[in-house]
Amino acid sequence: MNRSKPPALASWLLEHLTRRTQNDALAGDLLEEFRSGRSAAWFWRQVLLAILASVASTLRGVSFALGFAFLWTLGAPLWGRYFFPSQIHKLLQLAPSWYAYFQWPWSTIFEISLLSTLTAIPVVVGMSLYIVVSRQFSRRRLFFAVLLAFVLQAARILALPGIVHHSVSFSIASQFTILAITIWAAGGVKITNTRTDSR
Repeated sequence: MNRSKPPALASWLLEHLTRRTQNDALAGDLLEEFRSGRSAAWFWRQVLLAILASVASTLRGVSFALGFAFLWTLGAPLWGRYFFPSQIHKLLQLAPSWYAYFQWPWSTIFEISLLSTLTAIPVVVGMSLYIVVSRQFSRRRLFFAVLLAFVLQAARILALPGIVHHSVSFSIASQFTILAITIWAAGGVKITNTRTDSR
């Protein structure tokens, strides 16, 4: 093994998976130590620790958004019970008879649109509240995130028929995932780019 060059894969991982602000100095320090006699195993260990530190730092940056999304979606069962009055439950019960007025594919499109809209409401309200609290607002990104919430709910309904009747834990997990994605899409989470500038 060439003592002047550290392991190529470890160097690539260090360059691409650590924060840009610390990458150059850290790479220089590790290369200097490696050339002074440190082993390849030591170099790998240092690279993996640097990647873990970078991931932990990124997670700290998104922890408020993830915490908010988790707490908001814990209330998902309450949303259906207290914020959907009996009239909306009646609407959902009557909806199948409305589908009969449409021929396929319009009946399916109507059903998916209705369910997607109703299930996207808590996500859009939660995302909007988060953006107001975090003071990171862009009209264009908010519109994109609302559209994304609707599309993700439609995809969830299409992928898993009978979604309305799934367990509470499944509902919370899927709502959490969709809310976290839409908060990110709305610009409510700033993740530092870990890649270095291309040379």
